[in-house]
Amino acid sequence: MSLDSCLKTMAARQTEEGSFLSREGGYPRPDATAWGILGLKTAGGFEENILKARQSLGAVQLESGAVPVDREHPQSAWPTPLALLAWHGWKDGAKQVENALGFLTTPPVRPAKNTSVDIGMNTQLVGYSWIDGTSSWVEPTSMAIFALERFGKKNDRVDEGIRLLLDRQLPRGGWNYGNTVVYNMELYPSEEYIGIALTALAGHCQPTDIEKSITMLESRLEKHRTPLTIAWGILALAAWNRRPARADQMIEECLARQEIIGPFDTTHLALLLIAAKAKTGLAGIFTPQ
Repeated sequence: MSLDSCLKTMAARQTEEGSFLSREGGYPRPDATAWGILGLKTAGGFEENILKARQSLGAVQLESGAVPVDREHPQSAWPTPLALLAWHGWKDGAKQVENALGFLTTPPVRPAKNTSVDIGMNTQLVGYSWIDGTSSWVEPTSMAIFALERFGKKNDRVDEGIRLLLDRQLPRGGWNYGNTVVYNMELYPSEEYIGIALTALAGHCQPTDIEKSITMLESRLEKHRTPLTIAWGILALAAWNRRPARADQMIEECLARQEIIGPFDTTHLALLLIAAKAKTGLAGIFTPQ
């Protein structure tokens, strides 16, 4: 599949009211809609499609400012940073943006200190979670940091989120979903999470702080074939001025695998499209506000 075909496939998954289906034959989801917007925005044009999609995201936003996976599960607020990114540059979306920023910058509830066991990380640091009010994890924390920075919100929550990500970096380098050591055993890294964390940390720490993770990602990226690994790996390395020479070919090869395994999810297609177009990383598709 070419990038043009990728765009056509994504556009065909947009519903009449503006939201995007998660996959062919799937259901509308706010995360798929947000990534669909960002993919179309990166490609250029599609203004009417983007406007309808932004409005559809606004329709699912709660009074708290959160954008949940669906209204039946209001605590599943992890799509909020994605919606905020999708609304970036939307002139008529000031109220939606204000409410989402308010939700993401609300002081967190801090856990009770646990001194009974050493689990290899600082449990007192609070970032962001998949389910509001629960444990902090790498991906939701990374996306919240990245989204808040796009709107100039470098506050205490961003600073603590950065500290949390650095604390969750594995001793040998890299990240997984958010744990480091369990029963005195260092856990394995995941290339997808390495890419997401490095994208969020770009400009927030010294290269020496994450060099072992960048080196790990560079050495492993060619060995993997999943769209999330390829897209996030390329975006992360580009953010640190180390975009792979074979990035475009890797994306084309990944898209071509759909002929064997079937169509990718909308989020995956959008991320591959962004990785192909955004030569300086994900931040490059946003203008300063």
